[in-house]
Amino acid sequence: MKEKARNGILILFGVGVLVYLFATAIIALTDRQNVHTVTIHEACGVLELEHSINGLIPIGTDYYYLGVDDETGYGYLIKGSKKWLEKNFDENYQSLQPGGVQIKGLVKTITEYKLERELTDRLSQLEGLQYPYGLLGCMDLNYVRTAVLKLADVFLLLFAFLGFRYVVKGKDSTPPWFIKVWLVTLIVSVMLLIVIIR
Repeated sequence: MKEKARNGILILFGVGVLVYLFATAIIALTDRQNVHTVTIHEACGVLELEHSINGLIPIGTDYYYLGVDDETGYGYLIKGSKKWLEKNFDENYQSLQPGGVQIKGLVKTITEYKLERELTDRLSQLEGLQYPYGLLGCMDLNYVRTAVLKLADVFLLLFAFLGFRYVVKGKDSTPPWFIKVWLVTLIVSVMLLIVIIR
């Protein structure tokens, strides 16, 4: 009885993870109201946030930037890739493209307490800027990539789950190559999940 209850809880947890990944990916890809395109003439780094498991195993870094539209005086909090700043702006933080860099991102309000406080402390020191999406309204430039990774992980996790059932039922008759493929898929899917939800 206890084993059935435990298995039921694990299945519900697995289904919950799959539904979360699938739903958040589809919502991000179909959200038209919160996807905005703006032009940035100046930009600088604001914060690098390192993520790790128990402070020991690094699982990635988030990079936050401040972009400014010189024509409107608007400031934008931007979440982008590590190389985004140096690819688009010179050492004086000016756009490498005449007329500014056009960016497109999904705007989300940052609600994580420590991150919210750190960004607020840093951005509030800057005077003369207005934030059309709010001080903590962040434009995520990688939202499409993240959504695609979530969808890919849904399929990897499904294969890992179904493969586990096949291995357990097959026992000694399961081909060694299938077990190797299943183990690799399991490891990749779990690592991808950790990176996605960090």
